[in-house]
Amino acid sequence: MREPQRAAFATNHILSLLLLLVSLVIPMQGLQAATASQPTNLETQLLLQQHRVQQLEQLLEQQHQTSQRASTLSHDQELKLQQLQLKLGQLQQEQQQSKQQFQQNLNIKTDSLSERVGDISLYLAIYGGLITLILAAFASITYLNAASQAKRSAVSATEDWIKEHASNKIECEITSYIDGTATKRLKATANAIEVKFDQQLNQKLESLQKQLDSQHGKLNSLHDLVDQLSLERPLTEYEQHQSQDAARKPENKRTFDDWNLLAIAAYQRNDYLRALETFEQAIKTAETDEQLEHSLFNKGVTLGKLGQPIEEIACYEQLLQRYRDSDQPALQDRCASALLNMGATLSQQDQPDNAIACYEELLQRYGDSNQPALQEYCAKALWNKGATLGQQGQPDKKISCFEKLLQRYVDNDQPPLQEQCAMVLLNMGVTLGQLKKSDEEIACYEQLLQRYSNSNQLTLQEQCAMALLNKAATLIQQGQLDKAIACYEQLLQQYGDSDQLTLQEYCAKALWNKGAALGQQGQSDEEIACYEQLLQRYDSSDQATLQALCASALLRKGVMLDQQEEPDEKIACYEQLLQHYHDSNEPALQELYSKTLNDKGFLLLYQAKRTEWQEGAGLANQDFLSSRQLLQESLENISIDDLWVVKGNLSYAHYLCGDTDEETWQQLLAEAIDLGGARSYQGLKEDIKTHHLPRDDIFEDYLEKLYASYQARQAQAIDNVEGD
Repeated sequence: MREPQRAAFATNHILSLLLLLVSLVIPMQGLQAATASQPTNLETQLLLQQHRVQQLEQLLEQQHQTSQRASTLSHDQELKLQQLQLKLGQLQQEQQQSKQQFQQNLNIKTDSLSERVGDISLYLAIYGGLITLILAAFASITYLNAASQAKRSAVSATEDWIKEHASNKIECEITSYIDGTATKRLKATANAIEVKFDQQLNQKLESLQKQLDSQHGKLNSLHDLVDQLSLERPLTEYEQHQSQDAARKPENKRTFDDWNLLAIAAYQRNDYLRALETFEQAIKTAETDEQLEHSLFNKGVTLGKLGQPIEEIACYEQLLQRYRDSDQPALQDRCASALLNMGATLSQQDQPDNAIACYEELLQRYGDSNQPALQEYCAKALWNKGATLGQQGQPDKKISCFEKLLQRYVDNDQPPLQEQCAMVLLNMGVTLGQLKKSDEEIACYEQLLQRYSNSNQLTLQEQCAMALLNKAATLIQQGQLDKAIACYEQLLQQYGDSDQLTLQEYCAKALWNKGAALGQQGQSDEEIACYEQLLQRYDSSDQATLQALCASALLRKGVMLDQQEEPDEKIACYEQLLQHYHDSNEPALQELYSKTLNDKGFLLLYQAKRTEWQEGAGLANQDFLSSRQLLQESLENISIDDLWVVKGNLSYAHYLCGDTDEETWQQLLAEAIDLGGARSYQGLKEDIKTHHLPRDDIFEDYLEKLYASYQARQAQAIDNVEGD
């Protein structure tokens, strides 16, 4: 009987445990369902916030498109901007209210959770009562532990929420005696919602702030339209449309901006009279100091273009009278520019002292400024003052001005000031060279190269290239040919691959000069190689300066080949030059073309004379005729300095061709002696002596007669001067 009783007791005990578990599972499922709904509510809040941000974005985009179409600042645009800012404030206020509402909802949910815990306690009490008679002690302990744990979890979750919400963090950490998986999922979802919400909201707010700043910038740029417009800067397409719109307006409806745009458009069309009239209207409609000083300055510049320096200076003086004592940077810049222009105009009017006074006032007022624009004006003032003093024959004072400029700005890293300092060093070197201070001259060039030779700024590269050319020229004067050649090689190494025209011209000059220096050293082959390198690099260029250097190189190469007794190659050089540049309209090339015709004509004359001298008369008649034709053509564009050479050669060619009209060759010979004097006489004597022909005697006798007459006239002229 005792074993069945034990079995029945065990069975009842198991049933009681199952009932207890069922009573616990039911409320736990309800609690899990309640907590699972929390992310949905959080996501709903996020969607509402995102929807409002999207609405603001759309409104901002509409405002942005509207501002782009706006041509000038209007009162309506400012109101819209204020409305946009108000919307932003409302959004931020609504966002704060949303967070507060979110907190209230979460508090309600937390209270609901606490109530749910109370329900669990009730369920536990009811079911516990049913089995109290079986396992009272066991059920009581289980109930107390579960209730205590649930309450502690609810209290902890509420405290965590309050703590985190006080620091504006959206985070829910609800812990309870519920299954660990549900707790982790709830926490992960809450964290994800918080991060996503904060990131998106911050991004939208930052984007909104940037766009608002951009709108402020555009509106301010409309206010500062005057400062953006420049006489030298071409009008943009938008500004051109604006000027066309302004032209269609009745004159009594035009604003300052309208008149200003119309004036600048006229100026850039070179219609200076129209620009002047329109700037005067702009002055009348100016409403701010910036508008007035802008128009006065531009009016002065326009008067300068019209060749009215007195009226130009009057405009600058009117501007200075109003604003020279202003402490506003924009007005100071304009006054400095006016003083600079005024000084330049006074210098052109042969008023150097007044010009220097303008530069000194500029330096006195703004010399200590650390504003880049004013520093540039001061550097230009020192440069102009130095140049003016140099024109007055005061090179020492000129150099003193340049030294002050270097002392102030040589270590400045602003590109315009670096360019100014490089120009000063180059000009100082030239001035010192004129004063026969070669070592100091070279020191200036070396300082320039040390500071700026590694620069990639084109202006500085040009100054360095010129410094190398000048340094080499001075070294040649000192007889230091090797050092001069090293300068040319340095220039070619640094800038030989440049596609900038100015640097290409300097490189071409370096090659030509290097060849000439090698020729002075007796290295004729190396000299010719330099000319060939120059032709290889630049012969195909259509730039006049490079073409002139190539033509000169061909001419010089021909001379060197003649010295090497290679007449055929020399003639080939001349023919290449004549073929390449015969139709050029450039004066320098036309002059070289004529000089080449003279050289080729004389070479044919020399060859014909040698042929007759060697093989007898009659065999060289055609060469004499060809020589005379080339020499006659060379007269057309020959320089005045070489005219005596061509006339002497042509006179000799006419004579050797057997012209019956003696007056032709005699007149040409007389003109050659009058132009060239002793040079012409000695040159022709050498020509007669080379491969002397019997018929040369008549020409030589007439040459002696003309030269004796020339000497007598020169002596009489000297006596007359001494007698006076």
